[in-house]
Amino acid sequence: MKGENTMNTKEIKLADGKILTPVEYPGEQMKKFSEMMDSPQYQNYAANQMKEQLYKNLSFNEKPEQPKNIMVEKQSETNELIEFTNEQILELQNQLKDSKVQLKQANDKLASQTLVIKQLKADLKEESEKADKISSKDIMLAIITGFIGLLAGLICAYFAFSLNG
Repeated sequence: MKGENTMNTKEIKLADGKILTPVEYPGEQMKKFSEMMDSPQYQNYAANQMKEQLYKNLSFNEKPEQPKNIMVEKQSETNELIEFTNEQILELQNQLKDSKVQLKQANDKLASQTLVIKQLKADLKEESEKADKISSKDIMLAIITGFIGLLAGLICAYFAFSLNG
């Protein structure tokens, strides 16, 4: 019966004969201890400690690779994407600057060519007005010159037929 009594008091007898008795804590201290034991931080700490002890006791040379944190990976991928996008934006900004310079040059060339075209139109209009202002003297001179050419042609034709025929 004495052995049963020891079991009721939650004493633990070890294989080497030592007896372990639980320590009684006051209620409030036990509540804090219980809360601490239930916290996720403590659970992670305890799991890591157990893992380290297992590897130490089982003489493993290498620790297993820690599981990757998905959020850290996603953040890293996002940072890389942001960096790549920023590089593309800078490249596009440089291309835009170059295009603006080319557009300004094209506009300047267009403006100068427009001035040349206006000058040529003015010169053409001036020449056209000169052509419209042909004087009656010029017309009479052209008619007389044409009549003299006609008479010269007739005379040459008359002599050519009379010699042949």
